[in-house]
Amino acid sequence: MKRMLLHLCILSFLCLFGFGTLHAQTEGSESITTKIKEATKAFEDKVKELETKYKNGEIDQEDFEDAMEDAADDLEDAMDDLGDALDDMLDGDDEDQSIEISTDSTKNKVKISLGDKKGPKRTKSYFLLNFGPTYMLEGTIGENAITPEFEPWRSWSGNVGLMFSTRLGGPSSIAHINYGLLWKFNYVEVSSDHRLMVQDDNPVYVPPSPYASTLEHSQFSRQSLVLPVQLRFAGSKKKSLNVMLGGYGGIRLYAFQDLEFKTADGEKAELRLRDDYATNLWQYGVTAAIGQRWWQLYADYELSNLFEDNPNYEYNMLNAGVQFFF
Repeated sequence: MKRMLLHLCILSFLCLFGFGTLHAQTEGSESITTKIKEATKAFEDKVKELETKYKNGEIDQEDFEDAMEDAADDLEDAMDDLGDALDDMLDGDDEDQSIEISTDSTKNKVKISLGDKKGPKRTKSYFLLNFGPTYMLEGTIGENAITPEFEPWRSWSGNVGLMFSTRLGGPSSIAHINYGLLWKFNYVEVSSDHRLMVQDDNPVYVPPSPYASTLEHSQFSRQSLVLPVQLRFAGSKKKSLNVMLGGYGGIRLYAFQDLEFKTADGEKAELRLRDDYATNLWQYGVTAAIGQRWWQLYADYELSNLFEDNPNYEYNMLNAGVQFFF
């Protein structure tokens, strides 16, 4: 840690000396140099304060590491802004050059380098994973149809796949369009003693016969391929608030049903049945999310009914949970 502080002190000196030449050529460089010095000094003071609290037992190791990471993120955000300001000030022979200011992999040291000038990427890609409980919103139920009891906290849905985000407008724009290809999975658990079947081309929940007198587990699963399109509004900093609104469309790949029961002889048995169960081939819905750059709370509502037009059931799925970007 002492070595880190030494490097930071050296950095402060280099910033004052190195950017002194910019002062003679560009207006406002003195202000930027002062801000770099202030940001670096604030980081040094924060590190000393956290080290003192940790040594005195005021905070534990986990809190110490979290606070150190937050301080490093704040420094990195400040340096990013100052780096952008310096890039704007470069002209003449230096118009192809940019000054990059960043922390190293340990987030304890600051690095300043001169390289080819590159604007922020317009399109970025990332891996998406989200999951959460599924709620079955009930519409019209036929008079003679058995109404199953769904368990939302044992019913799960989510998405896994590749997403792209393209900035709309200039480098400072907060508007982006998100799109990609996702594998969507739904697992719907029924707590009542019923299983799903198709009779006369219509879905219907029925007692477990002929397999057993009772069912211990009845779960319907559907796997789909979906194409989401969303508008995202977010700043460039890591802690900036992200808000996303959009929709999706997709196609069912396959469906199956898992049953667990006991035979007439008391033996435990498991059975997986594959069928489309009169579910809609095509699906579409709306989605929304709010959070930060790498994690968000999300919800998506399936506007298309789970089943094709039929006299028995009308269900729409509502999924909510947390999503991560890698």
